[in-house]
Amino acid sequence: MAFVPPGPERISEHPRWQRNRGARGHGYVYRVRGKASECVWGCVADRYQWANLTGDYENPWDYAQMCISCHIRFDRSVAATMGINHTYPRIPR
Repeated sequence: MAFVPPGPERISEHPRWQRNRGARGHGYVYRVRGKASECVWGCVADRYQWANLTGDYENPWDYAQMCISCHIRFDRSVAATMGINHTYPRIPR
């Protein structure tokens, strides 16, 4: 687990947070928790990402480390349970 410097517990408490820019949440997770370095399902890959688990993008502890293929599979399964057609563009290698 990466060292977590003292600071706001939620991104919305950060002085520069702008609610209409939720995509910044992933960058905030990177700054709070560090670079994703493994997959929660044990996959071995070249790259890993932080995947949001419940839709609470403001909470840096609501993310799990996943390889890209597991992240895509996870997002699609969540979208399917919500009845959303979630498509991804082809990932360049």
